[in-house]
Amino acid sequence: MKTKIIFRIIRIIIYLLLIFVAVNTTRNYLVITSIEEKIKPYKDITNVHYIISTDRTENVEYSEVYIKDNESKTIMIYKDNSGKTRKMIQTINNQERRNYSEVDGKKSVKVYKEDNGGIGIRPYFDNYLPWNEKLINCLTGVITEEKMDGKEYYVLNGFTTYYLYDQNAVGSKIYVNKETGIREKMIEKIKVDGQIKEYTMIYKYDFNKVTDKDLVPPELSEYEIQ
Repeated sequence: MKTKIIFRIIRIIIYLLLIFVAVNTTRNYLVITSIEEKIKPYKDITNVHYIISTDRTENVEYSEVYIKDNESKTIMIYKDNSGKTRKMIQTINNQERRNYSEVDGKKSVKVYKEDNGGIGIRPYFDNYLPWNEKLINCLTGVITEEKMDGKEYYVLNGFTTYYLYDQNAVGSKIYVNKETGIREKMIEKIKVDGQIKEYTMIYKYDFNKVTDKDLVPPELSEYEIQ
């Protein structure tokens, strides 16, 4: 008799778990689909300015990108393999790509005529996935809601296929604006020297405000051409 009761309790627990997984997966799928729909109007915008800042000081500390039609300008401050702080400016247009570098007061530039490398990446377009990968993310991930700085956000936990960039990343927590569907904050868990550390990335955007003046490259005569 006791054995039957135990098995009955186990079956009930299993059923409840299956119901929870089904409800959570369905909700996640609907939320992600809603996010994809909300960012569609931004997909074809060709005038974008965004800034990415992070507290991960051993990597890229700051990145700023200007995009206007077929031109872009990227400014990055990061530490290279030797640990020195380096400033990099990249300009791209239909004719060429220039990589300006400044470290320890030394300035150099590389000019690429044939391969311009493509216009800068828009980090709010990486939500799209095939339905099967989306389903896997929705099955394993958790979506909560939070309010921050007067805005409401979906908080995506465990949606690794969507947003992780570092090869040593083991998890992430992504804040997506509920109104626009755009990611504005990410906390990434990264394995460093055998330990798990958390780093925060903040994203700020402006649309249709980039002018030709913003895309003006540095003065070429100040740099050594390599």
